[in-house]
Amino acid sequence: MTTWAETPREDEFPEDFLTPWQRIGRSLRQDRFAMGGALVLVFFFALAIAGWWGTSGDNPAFSPSTIRLPDRLKPPLAKPNLDAVAPGDLPSLGIYLFGTDDLGRDVFARMLEGSKIAMWVGFVAVGISIILGVFLGGIAGFHGNREIGPTSLLGAVLLPAAGGFLFSEISWWALFPLEGALFFIGVILGIWAETLPAFASLRRHPIFNVDSVFIVLVDVQLSFPTFFLILTAIAVLPPSILNIMIVIGITGWVGPARFVRAEILSLRERPFIEAARAIGAGDMRLIFLHLVPNSLAPVLVSATIGIAGAILTEAGLSFLGFGVPPPGASWGNILSDGRKFLFDAPWLMFIPGIAILIVVLAFNLFGEGLREALNPRTRPE
Repeated sequence: MTTWAETPREDEFPEDFLTPWQRIGRSLRQDRFAMGGALVLVFFFALAIAGWWGTSGDNPAFSPSTIRLPDRLKPPLAKPNLDAVAPGDLPSLGIYLFGTDDLGRDVFARMLEGSKIAMWVGFVAVGISIILGVFLGGIAGFHGNREIGPTSLLGAVLLPAAGGFLFSEISWWALFPLEGALFFIGVILGIWAETLPAFASLRRHPIFNVDSVFIVLVDVQLSFPTFFLILTAIAVLPPSILNIMIVIGITGWVGPARFVRAEILSLRERPFIEAARAIGAGDMRLIFLHLVPNSLAPVLVSATIGIAGAILTEAGLSFLGFGVPPPGASWGNILSDGRKFLFDAPWLMFIPGIAILIVVLAFNLFGEGLREALNPRTRPE
């Protein structure tokens, strides 16, 4: 008789008895690098939440912008000058945990605010790229062979031209996404018009198909150096963290779109899709309820590693002076401010630099572990 003490643990069950999520969890637990990266990320998520709570409001617990000139360039763990600094400006911890910068601002408080900015930019920017990539990749994978006729081409030209004429007074950075939306609406309206009996003859004269348009868009996007494209866009946009997140997200859609398209091309002829089509499921239902959820495994890996890339991009922009506008703090502009004091106050470069290194490495390690866990070829027989 089997006793309670002899009941096998989850790690002792054969692969065939585990659910997909249990297999993924087992694979991640067996990967020490992935688990180490996950623990580091949990720690930095906690710091980001602490930064959100502790550096916001009119009277924050940790003020990242308070200037204390008598305490400028204090080393880590230094005590404040009680005789020269006002009582209301003293650090909350009683010491400068990470020292101060050239204006006497508490580096620990600025690092807390920077952790909030880094996580916010990483997740929002990658979220935008995932939404765009999944939508475009899903359409290209499912409707790749659909022919586009002259009506769609006409709509893609006329609607953006009309929008540019009607909204010419607004700034170009607001007009650009509007023109993109009008281009897409024009193509959709053209495809719909070609289904009407009055335009039936135009279907016999296709110009190109959806997959060709997708490939051209991907090639155009990949032909630009991404960082310099982002740098150019940020240079002409009003300084805002929101603009940084949007630009990074818009320029990062290619990877998720290619993954989703490749997965849907292999899934769209599977029996479960044929069964869903047989019971009357429409194209949008097939794409977004059946195909996209089954093709998200490589997208999750791409998103995890993409967050690290977005954090690095934001830090690079802030280092060059195109990122978070002052007096806001980010790891990039803390690093930039500290380069002038490399020998007098090296902690101003080492602390944010090491933070960026650890976070990016943790995301990459966890992403690689997730890739192995989601790859069926790496599972034991």
